[in-house]
Amino acid sequence: MANVLASEDNIRIAILGGGGMGKTSTALHILHHSAVKARYGEVRYFVGCDSVTSGGALALLILQIIRHKIAPDENSSDVLCRALSSYPCILLLLDNFETVWNSESNRTDIRELLSKIVSLPKVSLIITARGDTPPSGVKWTRVDCLPPLSPESAKELFLHYGETGEYEDDHTLMTLLKELDYIPLAIHLIAQACFGFSLRYMLTLWRDKRTALLRTRGEGPDKLENIKVSISISLSSLDSTNNHQAVQLLAILCLLPDGLLRWEDRLLYIGSEI
Repeated sequence: MANVLASEDNIRIAILGGGGMGKTSTALHILHHSAVKARYGEVRYFVGCDSVTSGGALALLILQIIRHKIAPDENSSDVLCRALSSYPCILLLLDNFETVWNSESNRTDIRELLSKIVSLPKVSLIITARGDTPPSGVKWTRVDCLPPLSPESAKELFLHYGETGEYEDDHTLMTLLKELDYIPLAIHLIAQACFGFSLRYMLTLWRDKRTALLRTRGEGPDKLENIKVSISISLSSLDSTNNHQAVQLLAILCLLPDGLLRWEDRLLYIGSEI
């Protein structure tokens, strides 16, 4: 992805996946890649969309981040397009884009703003968002839905965040990582929780406490410090008003220890019976 951004203009990349899969980390790695830095210099901007709920608010936020002034009577979208057009090239990273995309009654405004941004020939765009479908209305250069880590990569991540030195049991470690489904955020949190404890004890504790174990100490919930917060954010993004069976279906699926085999054949039938 970094090589594509470094070689062409007007690139549109969507990095998708579930909570805790490393979307923001992947995007930041691309943003700070040496080839990307060489092409865009200092005009690489990170825009966190966590608290934005409209196209106008997003335009104002981007203007604030790129330090471009706007008069009280000006249209923020128009000013933003003029500002972005003044750069020889610019790269925007819109992180947690699902927050603004899923905001009630404002999707048309968001789609129009996004279309205006990507229509500018010297603007390249990266978004990160929960889910597996990118925002409509944009011809994406590349869409990547991040999978869980491989067992070896999961082990490497655990050792990076965990205690240095030898650990007592490779089999126990790999069992623990497998039960965490090789999800990066879960591995990061369990590695932090393991300080001072044996892996066998942590595996036993995990089987007893489950997600209650996956949080760091501190005040206030944060999706990067508490796996339950991350899960709740993912669930809240469901359109449960118009699809009230969605949460019920998820509750059924989570009881199946190995997931739903041949789900493409069976899921429609199960859904129709709810």
